[in-house]
Amino acid sequence: MLYHPLSSFGCEYWAWLFDDIESEMCQQDKDRFVSFAHAQVAVTNEIYDYLNKPNILLFCPTQYCSQMAKPSLERSSYLQTIGNSLHPDIDIFWT
Repeated sequence: MLYHPLSSFGCEYWAWLFDDIESEMCQQDKDRFVSFAHAQVAVTNEIYDYLNKPNILLFCPTQYCSQMAKPSLERSSYLQTIGNSLHPDIDIFWT
């Protein structure tokens, strides 16, 4: 992975950005993950562990503002999954 060499150069702050991407998974990913949110959580939590739990890792969700939340901010299963399953030390940011 590219992350390890960057760590060796002293990179301490990380951001994993899932904004402005397609929200449809390929069939292989659909077979592996329950949902798009579960896939993103799995990848992000794995990177967090791989980087030895850095002090700062930011996560930007695909549904990154109230207009993007489907069907609504309060009822988005995507955002509920992210909030419930992302490692609690990973910060989520919203635009």
